[in-house]
Amino acid sequence: MKIFARNFKHIGVLGEAIIPILQLLINRFHKKDLLEEYNLDNVLKYEYYPLQDYLDLLEKFHSSYNNNSQIFKMLGKEIFKDIKKKLPAIYNFESALSSLDGLYHRNHKNYANSEIGYYKFEKINDKKYHIISNTPYLCPMELGIIEGIKDIYNVNANIIHQSESCRMQEDDICVYAIILF
Repeated sequence: MKIFARNFKHIGVLGEAIIPILQLLINRFHKKDLLEEYNLDNVLKYEYYPLQDYLDLLEKFHSSYNNNSQIFKMLGKEIFKDIKKKLPAIYNFESALSSLDGLYHRNHKNYANSEIGYYKFEKINDKKYHIISNTPYLCPMELGIIEGIKDIYNVNANIIHQSESCRMQEDDICVYAIILF
């Protein structure tokens, strides 16, 4: 899967999953007009919306800020900020990382048996994990998701985007190494 590929017309994204990002786009960046342009200005929590519309909105927003990766990292941190309240079974950093794929599939609905992507969790040892990602989202946003989870569970760790594979360079996957210290 390539970043912002145009083959996601048959996939829906749950309103609950995108509302924190959309609210941030309105409240911090004053982009309500952008949400209106993509019919994402009145998103309901338990409804699904075309993933392609959401990706197009993110792509336009990304280019309007000169492809600033720090902004997308900040957006990623918003996604799971209340994970402890919503999902008490996810009780620590490792369980949150290992739940990423399930959460991703819970928040995305496949209407036509299309490829939807995945997150793969690998525990290398007690101090090192890998997340392998094949989703349509930008790497900085995913780094923000992992950093946000790290912050929620008060974990000291370095998160490194492995340079040998990157979807923004048209590879199929990104690999993130998480090293606890």
